Amino acid sequence: MPHVWTLTLFLAAMHNIKLTSFRKNAHAVIIGIDKYKDARIPNLQFANADARGIYDILTDSELGRIHPDNVILLLDEEASQVNIRTAISHEIPRRADAKDMVIIYYAGHGAPLIDPKSPSPDGMEKYLIPADANLDTLRATAISMGDIQRFFAWIESNQIVFFIDSCYSGEAGGRTFQQPYYQTRHLQLTNDFLDNVAGEGRLVVTACGVNEVSMETEELGHGLFTYYLMQGLKGAADTDGDGLVTDRELYDYIFENVSRKARMMGGSMHPILKGAIVGKIYLSQYETEVQKQVNLLLARAESSLTAGQLHDAYACYRHVLKLDPSQEQAKQKIIKIERIRQEEKRQQQLALERKQAFLLDLYETGKLPALEYNFAMNIITKKVAELSERDGKIFKLVEDLVAGKIAVAIYLSSVTLIRKTQNTTAIPKPTPVLKKTASEAKDRVETIQVTGSQHVLKTPASEASQKSDSPGAIIVRKRARRIIAYCSIAIIMAIIVTAVYISLANRGADQINDSNSQEIAPDVPAETGITSSGQSDTAPESHTFKVNFSISPEGADIFLDAEKIGTSPLALIEKTKGQYRIAISKAGYKTYSSSIYIKSDTLISQRLERSSPLQPSVGTLFVTSEPDNPQVFIDNRRYGALPIRDLPAGQHTLKLQKQGYSDTVTTFMIREGKETRLYMKLQPLLGEISILVLPFGDIFVDNRLVMKEVDTWHTLTLQTGPHSIRIEHPSSRRTWQKIMVIKQNETQRRVIDFNKKIDVEIGATGMEPGWGYIYIDGKNTGKETPAKITLSVGLYAIAVRHDRLNLWSEEKTALIDEGENVKFIFNLAQKK
Repeated sequence: MPHVWTLTLFLAAMHNIKLTSFRKNAHAVIIGIDKYKDARIPNLQFANADARGIYDILTDSELGRIHPDNVILLLDEEASQVNIRTAISHEIPRRADAKDMVIIYYAGHGAPLIDPKSPSPDGMEKYLIPADANLDTLRATAISMGDIQRFFAWIESNQIVFFIDSCYSGEAGGRTFQQPYYQTRHLQLTNDFLDNVAGEGRLVVTACGVNEVSMETEELGHGLFTYYLMQGLKGAADTDGDGLVTDRELYDYIFENVSRKARMMGGSMHPILKGAIVGKIYLSQYETEVQKQVNLLLARAESSLTAGQLHDAYACYRHVLKLDPSQEQAKQKIIKIERIRQEEKRQQQLALERKQAFLLDLYETGKLPALEYNFAMNIITKKVAELSERDGKIFKLVEDLVAGKIAVAIYLSSVTLIRKTQNTTAIPKPTPVLKKTASEAKDRVETIQVTGSQHVLKTPASEASQKSDSPGAIIVRKRARRIIAYCSIAIIMAIIVTAVYISLANRGADQINDSNSQEIAPDVPAETGITSSGQSDTAPESHTFKVNFSISPEGADIFLDAEKIGTSPLALIEKTKGQYRIAISKAGYKTYSSSIYIKSDTLISQRLERSSPLQPSVGTLFVTSEPDNPQVFIDNRRYGALPIRDLPAGQHTLKLQKQGYSDTVTTFMIREGKETRLYMKLQPLLGEISILVLPFGDIFVDNRLVMKEVDTWHTLTLQTGPHSIRIEHPSSRRTWQKIMVIKQNETQRRVIDFNKKIDVEIGATGMEPGWGYIYIDGKNTGKETPAKITLSVGLYAIAVRHDRLNLWSEEKTALIDEGENVKFIFNLAQKK
């Protein structure tokens, strides 16, 4: 390939550059000539359109970002010799200083002239042809590359980029032309003149080699070189997707596409780059789709931070890092949010520990019953949003108790009142029976299921009541009103005592189901029973009933409305009609909790079930991964085949590992008796290899064709690990093949030059006389060992034989490559 890459680049983190609408430190001169004053110089079709296209891109506030005031545009007759010289040798040196970037673009004819004093080996001087050039006096009316070299020396800038869409072959067609002076010489032109124009701080990029023709095409409406130059500046050359088009990216893109398109059109164009600039420069910048998403997410995150919505801001910043892992702003914000969260958790944990210590002190001093202590300790660990309305009120009372706003006695009475208020409204009062007959005295059985037990209530019920307007009914209503009045007075007194605290709990709340039971029909063991002694429902509400508890095992604590009333096996108390909360607990047994409505003498029988701490709850984990068969680690312990059964219930950490992929870690929950299914995709670790094939060839990776007839640098992004890289040269049918190990975040560079010749030493040992004829790919070379043979780069089958003496060696398949082992010794043995 004719181009020479001499550009020195030092890596810089350009993706973080933030530009204003226009760059203040960039200048440009853009020249395009279609029409020439001398009729003997053929006009061009698209040089003017090329120059306008480059101007539009460079002055675009979202691409080239060069202010129009800093750009000199010269088209057709404006591109005279004087104007071009003035722009490059006077205006630019006056405007640009050492830190500024200067871009000069020329689209038009070029021509060579014989010059005995030219430093080029071909003895020719190369010229740019202005619009007013005269073919008879080109030395006086054209601009030589020597002139351009002097103009550049007057510009202080250390970043000059010169694009030339022209050619100097002197052949008909394209952006050059035949003229008599050139026809007297038949030497091959050289591109040494570019070395004089280019240099430290100056890059020169030409449309083609010096002996090639720069083509125009109506299909694209531009010169071939400029069309791909424009596409590259618009973002097509941005191979790393950072939104910046650098000099290196732009040249690689232009060379690959121009040379390919020229071959398709039946021509030959290989753009050349000369020169060196310290550092990486960017020629255009655009906002990628990823950057658009990143900017939107950053704006949303900042808005969420201002509003105090840390969770939403954190999620936005995490998404930003997924799109752009190098986004420093997101990294710093995430660290800040995590610190805030950690401090909040620490403060919450300290507050919780203070509350727990306060409640423990009340329990140990006997001020707080065990049941209420356990309930309060449990409720303060929960979030308010997760609590029922009733438990939310009790949670507020616990907070007030811990804060010292209320006394323990008021707390207990308030909690009891809240529970009674909530629970009694859930069960309707029985209808009074005014008159009974023998036929109406039949027992009625009502079954109420409560968590942990089953209560069977036997009460007499009437099939019909007296008419509401009878004298008996009037008497009953009067008695009921008196009872209601007495009860109202008692309730009002209780409300006065706890008015402040009940108001905080939203007095008069609707019915709320208890978190451990259902008032209507929960499920209970069959051995539990509650029976009545046959008392009538007509008894006044102030009448007390005997409640007999028969509990096993012995020593269990029995609580009624959070008040301990005794221990098993037997406790006998008297209670008025109403709704009550029953709790029975003992170490080593499951706590029983239920609700009961007492309206007659009652027997409560319950047998506690023993807890099973030695039989932990377990579940099963199924994992589907891409790729499959990774190594599985759960809580840092390696497991074998999936699925994994009998994992303890609770939260676990899962890590998947596979060679060539990054470790993937996640947390998951196992629930008792349930199956947890996860899908995880492992991200491959990537590296790069850049390959240059000379003169050209087909590239295969792991026996898969990835690029055909490559004649320029081609970069492959591959998963880390070993890969088989094979290059085939279609013309010579020579093959280069090797196992290359791709390393993470590294770019390896290999040049496979099939034109290169390498000396190979071949010897033989073993049977006397120890020599034989050398065979290459099954053909006798006629040379005897030891010998030195010159071979091109590629794979060869090499052997040593002596047919007359019947001596043979094993055939070796060897890769002849620059820098590889080029000495082979064969062991001869008697052929059987």
